[in-house]
Amino acid sequence: MAIKIIGKCSNCGAKVNINDGQEKAFCPYCGTEYIIDKGKQGFADKAFSYLNKAGERRQEELRRKEEAKERERIRKAKESKMVLIFAGVIMAIAILALIAVGILGDKKGNENTASKADDTISEQATAEGAEETIPQKEPKAENNPNNSESIKEVTETSDKTTALASKSSYTVGGYQFTIVDSFQPQTLEDENVKLVYSTDAAMARISIYTVPDDETVSYEWLEDDSAYDDYISSAYQDSSINIGSKEWINTNIVKGRLVEFEVKKPFTGTGYFFMFPDFDENQWYIISLVESDELQESFKSEYLRTIDIIRKAPKEYEVSFSLKDARKAAHVAITNLCADDVFKSDGNTIDVNKLHSYSDKSGFYFSVTSLGEGRAVGENVWSLSGIGLQLSGSDMIVENASCDIAFDGENYIISRLRGKYYWPEFAESFGESSSTITYLENLADDEQYREKVLIVPEELLN
Repeated sequence: MAIKIIGKCSNCGAKVNINDGQEKAFCPYCGTEYIIDKGKQGFADKAFSYLNKAGERRQEELRRKEEAKERERIRKAKESKMVLIFAGVIMAIAILALIAVGILGDKKGNENTASKADDTISEQATAEGAEETIPQKEPKAENNPNNSESIKEVTETSDKTTALASKSSYTVGGYQFTIVDSFQPQTLEDENVKLVYSTDAAMARISIYTVPDDETVSYEWLEDDSAYDDYISSAYQDSSINIGSKEWINTNIVKGRLVEFEVKKPFTGTGYFFMFPDFDENQWYIISLVESDELQESFKSEYLRTIDIIRKAPKEYEVSFSLKDARKAAHVAITNLCADDVFKSDGNTIDVNKLHSYSDKSGFYFSVTSLGEGRAVGENVWSLSGIGLQLSGSDMIVENASCDIAFDGENYIISRLRGKYYWPEFAESFGESSSTITYLENLADDEQYREKVLIVPEELLN
């Protein structure tokens, strides 16, 4: 029986023997099985030819894989080299930056020392330059304490680049304005704020102020180009300006008209004038920026950003009763809301004669674990949040309670009550649900509790 030696296994490349008459052949190395068709003439030769070609294909595939691995290795080596080069460049830049910061720090120290002789912006600003009069169509001087503003060159040394990251808020009238700290305060009044940025060669100033009006303020007046131009020209009557482009700006908080103008004297530069009405107080708000051409970088973008984020100032309310009494009233209300000893014999009807007072520490009583926060939110209304209480002799707690409290002269009225009353270990074991937690807002919705518990007589605070 003739034996044919098959050159290579198509799977592993090992030699495979095949005998005439065999139906199957196996690779002695990897066990790959080959089916031989005996019905065909010269099946052994054909099997030999097939296996050789398959082996050659397998070896070619292995060769390509090895080449691909080598290319990947070379690519990764190049990438590693580039990373090392990039890291070296970054390190060099960092070292140079540290050296530069050291040099600039020394320079700034010298500049600050040199500027001590002129240490008040206000004195310098009033010493030179032309006055900017802020008219109110036909304003009365006694009604307009902010009736002058100067476009001046101020020689206070400042550093713009180190201050751009931080900002300060200034309240003027009923609005808050946020200004970059590059500008230093020159005038700080309730209705008038002036801030200055200056170097030896350049200056810029932002002014924010209110102007009362004898007539009704309106957008129609701002729309009148002639009237608005005359107003701005009279505001800078001692200076030389050319009024340029105008545009409306609506921030959803304020709506007004922005005017850009050219300054010719006492220096050359650019100005911006934004005016918007306050219909509640029937007055105008003005925020202006003037800056000299010598500035290396304009503050226009920061100025426009200031306009874009104008906000209503938090209103201060007067409350006739103390925050301490508000907390006491909340304590009494929550105690009686959760108490199980305030009912009549039927177990359902609240007996007002059994309600606990603040000083009552017998029976059902809560000790305070957190006073929480309190703030006035309206005329004669306190809002409390974050109240924490624990039931005496028990693990039951009131967590994160909140409410609003008003006083009508006789009673404290509790509203918007929220919070959880529960035993934490029990809730943890069986899960938080209405069966393991009592929500104060659900009790407060009951008419009986609203009328008898959430209206706290003044005498119960004793």
